[in-house]
Amino acid sequence: MEGAERTMIKQCQGCGAPMHSDTPGTPGYLPPHILAKDGPAICQRCYRIRHYGQDEQGPVAAEQASTAVLDAIPWAEGIIMVVDLMDFEGSLSWDLIRSSVGKPLIAAVNKRDLLPKQVSDLEAVQWVRQRFRDLGVPATTALVSAAAGHGVADLVNYCERLGHKRWLVAGASNTGKSTLVNALLGETDQIQNATVSRFPGTTQNTVSWQHKRIGECKDSPGLVPPGRLCDMLSQVDAAKLIPAKALKGKVYPFPKDSAMAVKGCAAVVAMEGSTDAVAVGFTASDVTWERANAAKLDAWLESSGSEALDFHSVAVNVGAGHELVIHGLGSVAIRRAAVKLRLHKPRNVKFTVRPHLIGGKAYR
Repeated sequence: MEGAERTMIKQCQGCGAPMHSDTPGTPGYLPPHILAKDGPAICQRCYRIRHYGQDEQGPVAAEQASTAVLDAIPWAEGIIMVVDLMDFEGSLSWDLIRSSVGKPLIAAVNKRDLLPKQVSDLEAVQWVRQRFRDLGVPATTALVSAAAGHGVADLVNYCERLGHKRWLVAGASNTGKSTLVNALLGETDQIQNATVSRFPGTTQNTVSWQHKRIGECKDSPGLVPPGRLCDMLSQVDAAKLIPAKALKGKVYPFPKDSAMAVKGCAAVVAMEGSTDAVAVGFTASDVTWERANAAKLDAWLESSGSEALDFHSVAVNVGAGHELVIHGLGSVAIRRAAVKLRLHKPRNVKFTVRPHLIGGKAYR
């Protein structure tokens, strides 16, 4: 997209960390002979993420990310809140929404490209707008795919029509904020664009750009909303749960005593329901829902990672045409007849029951 020009500041151009040559192994570090060179640069951490897919230093602290975003809100004339369509409720930051009152709030609902082709843009937008109404979020909706460039021109048009010239791009970690910034600015240079990875917490601080049409844009560290399963795991295990693949559904008959599980993460058991009931387990990541033995759930829920998750269970009623969404993991949609479920999940992981996102024509 035309009009991208970087504001030169002494920061890593990939993650926003202050550049230094004092302490190797910390964000922003570069050897002195490289740091002394003119022009934009990325820190050693960003280099290793981009070229080797490794982040030995770990994510920015949640408190540091929150402080950076909340400090930038007074500067901003408008907020572009990036939301993950694949983890909609789990990726909403209510601190950001509340702190943005009085400013234009555009929700860039990202990862549209992961939806099945049978779902039209109109259906997806209508669903998102209804969810925002149900939740009381006063946002203008822009459906985008930052990775594919879908809807980015419309997002720029929204911003331009409002006439504001300072935009903060913010949202939960791994919703695609930095990818969206790169798409907005049309950056192709490997040094001058934001560092993108599947590791949570890659961006360390706000980073500014200038755009001819919409003014100054700031990328920001990812916020950590409470209750997402992916935020309770190690970086390596969390990366397996980040929505980055085409949404896939596993369809199973779901009469009483049927069970489904994502190994080591969560399980659902049909406590009551019709023999006509059907369940569809949705994920858009490296994990999938599988048919499980309700009598042997302990084995299914035994974690293969380094975390000792504290599981507990809760009864949940899910009507036909609705789905149970486990924040930071995936969802189970119920078709044909209502089901009373027993949900087994790690303690403090949140869930939502909502009208289904994917209609029956896509998965029967």
